[in-house]
Amino acid sequence: MTWPTVRLFTRARLPYPYRALLLETVGRHRIEKGWSSFTIPVPEVDFTYFGFVIARSVGWKAYNNRKILAFAYSILEDPRASVHDLFWAAKLAEMLGESTAKLSSMLCSKIVEACAGDCQDEYWVIALLAEFSLPVPSSLDELLRARAEALVMGIFNAPHMQSVRYLIFVQRILDNQWMSEQDIKTVIMSLQVAQTGGFKAYPASPGADLLSTHSAIEALITLGSLGGLDIGRCMSFIISCQEAYGYAWAAVGSPLTASPADFYSTYVGISNLQLLHSIVGKRISR
Repeated sequence: MTWPTVRLFTRARLPYPYRALLLETVGRHRIEKGWSSFTIPVPEVDFTYFGFVIARSVGWKAYNNRKILAFAYSILEDPRASVHDLFWAAKLAEMLGESTAKLSSMLCSKIVEACAGDCQDEYWVIALLAEFSLPVPSSLDELLRARAEALVMGIFNAPHMQSVRYLIFVQRILDNQWMSEQDIKTVIMSLQVAQTGGFKAYPASPGADLLSTHSAIEALITLGSLGGLDIGRCMSFIISCQEAYGYAWAAVGSPLTASPADFYSTYVGISNLQLLHSIVGKRISR
């Protein structure tokens, strides 16, 4: 009934109500030079990145680099894109061979715009600043210093692996230390589970999980302080999380209640193994 109604309004020379919404809806069905009768789901850039990492790790190459890169740039050039999506789009483009300098140049203005308001994506702003070594907007400096102080207090009172990772980001961005690297490492190593070799999120957690283990390994690499990390046992924990079709968040039989393997947990499991292999490779090269 939409088409006859549009024709009727046109013949009467009247403006069609909700014209912009109608055009947006019709646009969702457009495929290159034509239209389909159904809407194709819009891909998520973070899960596209996860899938790309998984595909590369297993040697699957039936994807089109050009199309994936075009998708990444469609996010990077979208003025409405969230900082979360900008982060993963930049990571995806970088993995496809785009210059880090070029991406950093694009992201600088995006960060300034994101910080102009109340900075609702604070975590992803910080992650983006740290990942691409971007200059800190002056509007964010005071907020980050207050956040660092709060994180240190929180870590001393109730250590949590994600808080530690967050603090490392902030200290790296501001080139300052609210907590010494040795103290940070002590907290990280205190969260390692002796029986499995993995890391848990907080002291009272019933067991190690893949995400906390990933955060711990990344943090130790960033700190350049890998002494004391038992790579063999850590790798054994990660492999113990492997199921028939991917990696679950925790090992089978773990006291930690965990969901079955999914796309994100499989990406984190593979990323963990890649990090550990990179450490082993550096040790061998020495």
